[in-house]
Amino acid sequence: MGIEFRCSALLTGYRLEKVGENLHKYKVEKMVGDLDYSKIRHTKTRLTEKEKSYIRNDALVVMAHIQEEIERLGNITRIPLTKTGYVRKFCRDSCLYEGSHKKNALKYLQYRRAMQAIQIKSVEEYLQLKRAFQGGFTHAGAFYSGKLVEDVTSYDFTSSYPAVMIMEQFPMSTGELVTPKTKEEFEDYLKYYCCVFDVEFDDLESIFIWDHYLSSSKCWVCENSQTDNGRLVSARKIKTTITNVDFEIIRNCYKWSHMKIKNMRVYMKGYLPTAFIKAVISLYKDKTELKGVEGMEVEYMHSKENLNSCFGMSVTDIARDVISYVNGEWTETAPDLEETIKKYDVSPRRFLAYQWGVFVTAYARFNVWTGIFEAGSDHVYCDTDSLKMRHAELHKKYIENYN
Repeated sequence: MGIEFRCSALLTGYRLEKVGENLHKYKVEKMVGDLDYSKIRHTKTRLTEKEKSYIRNDALVVMAHIQEEIERLGNITRIPLTKTGYVRKFCRDSCLYEGSHKKNALKYLQYRRAMQAIQIKSVEEYLQLKRAFQGGFTHAGAFYSGKLVEDVTSYDFTSSYPAVMIMEQFPMSTGELVTPKTKEEFEDYLKYYCCVFDVEFDDLESIFIWDHYLSSSKCWVCENSQTDNGRLVSARKIKTTITNVDFEIIRNCYKWSHMKIKNMRVYMKGYLPTAFIKAVISLYKDKTELKGVEGMEVEYMHSKENLNSCFGMSVTDIARDVISYVNGEWTETAPDLEETIKKYDVSPRRFLAYQWGVFVTAYARFNVWTGIFEAGSDHVYCDTDSLKMRHAELHKKYIENYN
């Protein structure tokens, strides 16, 4: 019996003019040029009829859009909070329902069975996964930082996150704690499973001088360290949490005198569910059909955002703080982690796994680092899904092979 405030701008993501253009049933266009924005106004400024019409029309555009959504979705409660909610609904329906709950009962049960096999069994595992999660790799090459560089070519890893979601294998089981007894056993786990583990390195030192992978901010112990704009060049001792994908990069970047592994969790790996992959491909198709089409630049940007939301959804924090407004005071309360995780695991509407998101960025970083290793002394800068290098003609073979 309360009041819920929502933002119509977050719902569409478009300028009001574009919202009006995209209306289907209730045609209301935003008025243009009827309001002088250079004029100073205050609470007692008299508005002309023309100005009133302009303002009234702005409200009508928003109202028309919301009314169309109410009629399309059934009622106002089904309208999502933000435009990302539409992508979430599209992907959930593709995975669980595909238009009808009753007609696709078998599909629902099959997907639910897959989801029930991928659970986070403890608070410790959840916190470890959060520690292991990192974003994209963004950094300047150590020898070019702060310099003006000529003859630079930029290469983009097209739709980097959606690409790895389709191409790579992800945790498809509940994690199991293991203790490797030998180096061979450890290597087997790295090769055949998705792994997350805490690691301690002594006398860490870079062996690849053109850039540095490990971030000092992701280490909870970092002694006598030397950094390159936040990235570790050397350290007497560090402790951090990584995936097996990160380890493959680290072993090619650094050397160390001693390594200790703790809390190693292994997950059976496999490709993401076909229904989810098809949803990603559908969104990718929408994006590529709009690319370069004159007059559809805004729609292209939004379709690109929709595609990238597939990754964002998978790594949305499971246990967020609860923010309340009671008796004129705002309060922020930490959730009960055990209860929240259990609720997340058993939810019949769940179609994603937090573990997937952790590995999406890890695979994307690995891909980018194949380019950094290739460029070597020509590596200038990297930002998540793009690589900037000198003497690009020397590295064409790598680009061709990667593509």
